[in-house]
Amino acid sequence: MFIFILLLSLIVFPDISWFYYFGQIAFLFIFILWIIKSGFSLNWYLVWSSLFFIFTITSLLWSENSNLTIESIRNSLQLLLICNLLIIYLNNEEKKNNFYNTFIIVVILLALRLIITEGSWSFQRMGSSLGFNPNGLSIYFLFGILLSLNMYHQNKKKRIYLFVSIILIILTLFSGSRKAFFSLIFSISGYFLFKERKFNKKIILLLIIVITAWILYFISTSVPSLFNIYGYRIERFINIIFGRDDFDSSVINRLLFIQEGINLFLNKPLLGYGFGTYSLVSGFSIVSHNNYIELLVGVGSIGLLFYYYFILYLIKVFWRKWKTGDVSGTVFMIIILTLLILDMGIISYSNIIIQIMIGVCFINTPRKVFINSNIEKEA
Repeated sequence: MFIFILLLSLIVFPDISWFYYFGQIAFLFIFILWIIKSGFSLNWYLVWSSLFFIFTITSLLWSENSNLTIESIRNSLQLLLICNLLIIYLNNEEKKNNFYNTFIIVVILLALRLIITEGSWSFQRMGSSLGFNPNGLSIYFLFGILLSLNMYHQNKKKRIYLFVSIILIILTLFSGSRKAFFSLIFSISGYFLFKERKFNKKIILLLIIVITAWILYFISTSVPSLFNIYGYRIERFINIIFGRDDFDSSVINRLLFIQEGINLFLNKPLLGYGFGTYSLVSGFSIVSHNNYIELLVGVGSIGLLFYYYFILYLIKVFWRKWKTGDVSGTVFMIIILTLLILDMGIISYSNIIIQIMIGVCFINTPRKVFINSNIEKEA
């Protein structure tokens, strides 16, 4: 119940301040009491997230603006507590499956709120009337799609999960996000291609994926309402790639953020300027919209390697698992790979839902990855 309230406050009603904070405070209170009563098993996710948090604290020693760094550290502490309490609690298959179902239900509720509130998105991107970030919405839908597909294959192909996936795919397209469009194609394609072991079926799947992607592109540029929402953005992006159009203001700004971030990084390549200080030292008064640049400028190459080492390690573990013929971890490998791509256009280290998903990917690694083999102990 409290996990449901937490996800509801973070995903569906983040704009309602009292409920947003109530969901997190209630979760922390209940689960800290549970930890005190039941204890927990040490795991590498806890070690990694704690050490990275400690490193961000040490950046106060060289931070260009201690107030910005303290604010970022405060947010990181919130993520550290909530994510680790949840991951420690999800210590068996039943709890994990309940979490997946809860997450899917919450994403459906988000979709219903958007549909009821906005009705038609013919002239605006989804979520704009509520002040939601379309890119953030598309990430929630993307996670919901992948978890639904995974549950569909796990539960003797219950069609409700497939139906939910299709609905969420449609809503993801209405987000109007270029990142969502390409990430959707990449993640779903990767999921089915890695899930299928036979080469001839992979070829058939690849052809289906290419045809489907072309159909989606054709529809988005042919249907006026879809073209207004995201079709023109996809078309413009493709034209830019092939040199048939100039960069739009959004792309130009992102490139400027990246270029300035690289210049700043080269001046202080090891430790950076202090955690969360990009908006100040860059002079843009805004984040870089790039997780790699944000970390390179804030905590340098050491901090970047610290953060991504664990994530790359998870990919290595899932890859080895897949090579043995075990495809059960496919969805979690695809989630991590998709996040690595999305990180070029979002800030993920401060996004609590993304951090929760990284933790969920971790608890689906083989038992030997855990420090304490007692991880299956019931709460």
